[in-house]
Amino acid sequence: MTDTFSIKGQIESSPALKSGTIDYDHHWTLNRGGILNIYGNLEYDDIARITGHPIPIKLIQFARQFQVNEQTLRLLNEKVFYNDKSTRFRETFNGYGAFNDLQFLKYLSNLKYFGFGAFHKIDLSPIRDYVELSDFGIGGYNIPLKPIEGYKHLTSFGFGDKIRDTKIISTFCNLENLGISSQNLKGLDFVFALEKLKSISFSFGGTTAFEDLTQLKKL
Repeated sequence: MTDTFSIKGQIESSPALKSGTIDYDHHWTLNRGGILNIYGNLEYDDIARITGHPIPIKLIQFARQFQVNEQTLRLLNEKVFYNDKSTRFRETFNGYGAFNDLQFLKYLSNLKYFGFGAFHKIDLSPIRDYVELSDFGIGGYNIPLKPIEGYKHLTSFGFGDKIRDTKIISTFCNLENLGISSQNLKGLDFVFALEKLKSISFSFGGTTAFEDLTQLKKL
């Protein structure tokens, strides 16, 4: 796809799409659920329109493959993530998205809620180097947690699929909420050291180590 791509024509030609959309332009849509889909690089006028609506932006996602410029990321960081720390950012690394790694995080220092799914190995070092996430969700295959060992900012963390080094979770000293998906864990010893942990949730799997649950008296 080239920069001539425009979502505006698609919205205006579909009454169904238009009815579910609060505002839109050539390279972005903001729907009534507060989800901002980005299809191309943003200008200052775009951000002014997007943030001018009373509805809070709940989720941001890049909806196609294109070369995201620094200005777009800085605008999101300064005008969205800085003003609303609860806005989430979600990305999928599958070879068809806007990014192939996490280096873009160097421009998103105000980001607090982030999640991604990946179909290839992703280096998590930029999370440690550039952002102070309070909520992080990850799904994928052969992704090691080792680069964020001792990451103290997280209060909520969720993981699924084939994540490596799950024992690293025990070093997230301020973790309060843990979500576990699509796992068949042999034990929960990796959470025993988490003194602030308040809840664990399981979906599409879990553990048969019920005796470990009895040691989690604060839950």
